[in-house]
Amino acid sequence: MSKTGRWNTMPIATTEIISLEDARNRYAALIAGISDLDEFKARGNAYALSDDDQALYDDLMELEYLIGD
Repeated sequence: MSKTGRWNTMPIATTEIISLEDARNRYAALIAGISDLDEFKARGNAYALSDDDQALYDDLMELEYLIGD
């Protein structure tokens, strides 16, 4: 419980509607900066990345789901 007597809560999720083309473009932009995508995914799946890279991995997985890869 916080100092105000209220329970701490998680941030609210924001839903964003994007086109398939936009999802593909975002995915391509994200993977452009990754030298070994398979190794990066393996480390992400094992939670062996830095906080920033884990957030990038999560974004990649969400985009792959949307794209259907």
